[in-house]
Amino acid sequence: MTPPPGGRVVYVVLAHTDPAQLDRLVTRLLGDDPDCHVVVDHDARAPVPTWSSEARGPRLHVARRPRRGGWGGFGLVEATLAALRFSRERLDPDWVVLLSGQDYPTANGASIRDRLRREGGDAHLEPGRVVRPDGRRADAYAHARYFYRWFGLPHRLDTARLPPGLRRLALGAQHRLSLAQGLVFVWTLPRGAGTHVGFRRRCHPFHGELRCRLGSQWLALSRRGLAAVGEAVERQPGYVAHFRRSLIPDEAFFTSLVLADPTLTVHPHSPTYVRMAEAAGGAHPEVLGAGDLEAVLASGRCFARKVDSTASGELLAALDARAANPG
Repeated sequence: MTPPPGGRVVYVVLAHTDPAQLDRLVTRLLGDDPDCHVVVDHDARAPVPTWSSEARGPRLHVARRPRRGGWGGFGLVEATLAALRFSRERLDPDWVVLLSGQDYPTANGASIRDRLRREGGDAHLEPGRVVRPDGRRADAYAHARYFYRWFGLPHRLDTARLPPGLRRLALGAQHRLSLAQGLVFVWTLPRGAGTHVGFRRRCHPFHGELRCRLGSQWLALSRRGLAAVGEAVERQPGYVAHFRRSLIPDEAFFTSLVLADPTLTVHPHSPTYVRMAEAAGGAHPEVLGAGDLEAVLASGRCFARKVDSTASGELLAALDARAANPG
């Protein structure tokens, strides 16, 4: 089959929750663009959707695998690499767009495909901020993520299991201990991801053009960009090994790798609009609702995150209506 003028788009969707919303997203993507493919990588521990009749068919590819390390672990990077490899080897896309199961398109698929073709380049991603090897004092927690080697403590030693009063005392002690010296870092992650201990690394892979950049993992890659990422991963096993013992590696792995390649043309914006929750210190995305429609559209992004099958119902309906009647 000859791809349409805008080229073939493959959407890689990383999913672990809200099967109803995942089915709605996949149905919308496949229905909008008759030539696109959707590759879903689903956390093996989570429930999968009962796919609607519109979502079933040869253009939907679903893999279920465990996310090793849970939230904050390397499993999400592994899942992304596997899905990108599958897309490159089996589907021959002009563009690959990386999404979560809680994303939703802000325009119809033809518009997204044509916009990617029109803007060109090799990647769309947020450039993030550089985390320096010697930047512990200026940016302690970001530095600790990628310049320490991390190990999860046994479940019984997880600080999050303590009663609230003791938990606050323990977290304060962790913070003071971690900032008082530069060798050991103790961190209790959110979302039930456990308490981890990190040890300062003696060496790291960030030299020359390759700098550690902390940013968003949501990106789009052209065929050339996809090939460059795959080749860089195969060429640099030490880089991959370094991130296996990092914390929240998905927020630096791909951004750092893409921006280190001077031959790639990068558009410095993610394809996905995200509103971060101020109450969480800007660490987690807020669930979007009907009141966010204007901001979502004004952003000019192709997707919005994050949405919920129940709480975001009015927003999703409005986005569907706009896609059906773009004029």
